[in-house]
Amino acid sequence: MRRVFVLTITAIMVTTAFAIAAAPPRATSVSIARLAEFVPVFHPINAQSNQYLLFYPLFSQLVKLDLTDGSLQRVVPDLAQKWTVNANATVFTFSLRKDVKWHDGNRLTADDVVFTATWAAQNQAAHIGLKPAFFSIKDAARAASACAAEKTIAKCGGTEPLAGVKKIDTFTVQFTLEEPNALFLRNLADAPSSIMPKHLLAGKTAEQINRGEFKTRPVGTGPYKFVRFRPGQFVELAANRDYFKGAPKIDRFFYKDITAETALAQLESAELDVGLSVGPDNLDRLSRVGHLNVQVVPSAGVAVLLLLVESAQQRANPTLAPKPGMKPGWDFTDKRVRQAIYYAIDRRGINNKLYGGRNKILWNPPGFVKYPGLNEYPFDPGKAKELLAQSRVDLSKPIRFIVADDPDSRRVTPIIKDQLEAVGFKIELRSMDLSTWEKTAFGDATIRDQWDMTYAFGGSEGLHPSRSSIYFLCEPEKLHDTGYYNCEMRKLFNEALTKANPADQDKIYERIARIFNEEMPEPYFWQVSGVHAINKRVGGGLRRIPMFERYVTMNAETWEIARR
Repeated sequence: MRRVFVLTITAIMVTTAFAIAAAPPRATSVSIARLAEFVPVFHPINAQSNQYLLFYPLFSQLVKLDLTDGSLQRVVPDLAQKWTVNANATVFTFSLRKDVKWHDGNRLTADDVVFTATWAAQNQAAHIGLKPAFFSIKDAARAASACAAEKTIAKCGGTEPLAGVKKIDTFTVQFTLEEPNALFLRNLADAPSSIMPKHLLAGKTAEQINRGEFKTRPVGTGPYKFVRFRPGQFVELAANRDYFKGAPKIDRFFYKDITAETALAQLESAELDVGLSVGPDNLDRLSRVGHLNVQVVPSAGVAVLLLLVESAQQRANPTLAPKPGMKPGWDFTDKRVRQAIYYAIDRRGINNKLYGGRNKILWNPPGFVKYPGLNEYPFDPGKAKELLAQSRVDLSKPIRFIVADDPDSRRVTPIIKDQLEAVGFKIELRSMDLSTWEKTAFGDATIRDQWDMTYAFGGSEGLHPSRSSIYFLCEPEKLHDTGYYNCEMRKLFNEALTKANPADQDKIYERIARIFNEEMPEPYFWQVSGVHAINKRVGGGLRRIPMFERYVTMNAETWEIARR
C-alpha cells in the first residue's frame, strides 16, 4: 500500500464547551496537537498519522526505541524484558515481564502476544498505514489469503494457529520468520505492532472491531488510560497508576483535534503545550513567543513527484484487476524522460525561496547514505531538453498533473508546472480537495487513467533505507503504486535484510542507491523539515522532537511539568 500523505487537518472549531471540559488545572495536565489528519480508531488496523500520538501512551510494544538516539534505531525493552535472536535473524524469542496488567486489571501473558501476531497476519488487507512487523512471520501469507477468501471468525479472528508463532510458556513467546529479517526487532517498536488484549478481541474480525466498542474505548497496557473522546475536539487520557514502569509524572494527557489557526493561537496563549508540524510559515511567528521552545527538525518524510510509470502493456493486460484495459497514460517509461523532469525542476531554488533553505535536498530516497559519485541532478534545463530530444517522447500530449488543494501544494506546484513547460512539456494542473485527491491518487485504482503525475509529501523513508522497499516491487504483471518495477532492486532490498552486520547491509544499500539514482522512478525533492513548538513548562523526557515526530509520545510517562 502506498504511503499515506497527510496535508491538512479537519476544519472543526474548538467550542467554548471544550475549553471548559478539557481544562483541568494546568499543573496536572499536558496537551498536544499535530496539524494533520486524525481518524478515531484505536486499534493497529488504523495506526497511521496522528493515531501514533495516542497509541504509544495507550498501548505497549514488545520493544521501544531509545529516543535519545537520533537515528531511531536503538531498541530498548518494553513488554519484553529480554530476547534472543538466532544467527540468521529468522527466530526471535522474547521473555515477557510478569508484572504487566491491562487497564481493566487483567494480566498480560504470552497469549496476548500470540493472538496479536496471529490476528495481524490474518487481517493484512485491512491494515492502513505502516505495516506491523508480524506480517513477515512464517505462514502469515497463507493466513492472510485464507482470511481474504473467507472473512469468518475462524479465518480472521486471531484464534487459528500460525506456524510462525509459538507460546513457549506463560511469559515466553517465539517468532519464526518466513525469511531472514535483520530489522524485525526494530520494526516491533512501531505503533502498528502494539500488543492487543486477547480477552477483549479474540474471535472478532476487522469489520467487527471497526464497529465495536474497542474502536472508541480502547484498553491497553500503556502509561495512560482512555477516559473520553469528543469528536472534533479532544481525546482525554488519565495516568495509569499501575503502569509497569511506574506511574506517569503528569495526571492528564490531552490530544486536541483542532484547526491550524486554533492550534497556533493556543500555542501563543499557552493553552496548548506541544504543537507538531505547525508549518514553516509559522516559524518566525512562534519563535517570538517567549514561553515556546521552537524546533526545526528534518523529518522522515519526503516531498516527491509521483509519476505513473506503468507501461501500455501493463494497462492493456486483461488479467489486471480491478479494471483491465485501462487507457495508456503519459509515457514515462523511458528513464531519460524521468531524468529530464529532475533536471528541469529547480529544487534548490524552490527550497530557498519558499522554505528558507531548511529542507534537505534529495537525489535518492532519504535514509540512504550520501554515497560518492551519485548524480545530484542540479537544475539544468538545457540537459533536460537534450534528454527529451534523445527519448523522442511525444511532448504534444499534456501531462495531467493532479494536486491537493492545500497551502504547500498551492505554492510549489505552479512553479513545477512553469519549469516543466519551459523545457517543452505541456502541463494540465488540476487542483482538487484533499479527500478527492486522496481517492484519485491512492484510493481507487480503477481511475488511474484519469491522471499522470501528482505531488505529495509524507512517509517514513528517512528512518532507514529499507523503508523505501515497499514502493519498489518485482511484479510487472500487476498495477501497483506508480507501476514501476525493478526485480534487481527488489532482490537487493530482500538480501539486505539477511545481513546482520550493518557494514554488509550498507554495501547492498549502496548498490540500490546507484540503481535508483540512474533509474529515477520517483523524483524526490527534499526531506521535509518539520517545525515544532513545545511550551517550556513541559520537560523531563520531552526535550528534542525526534525525526519521526509521531514517536514523541513513546516516552510520555517520563514527561514532567517544570517547577518554577
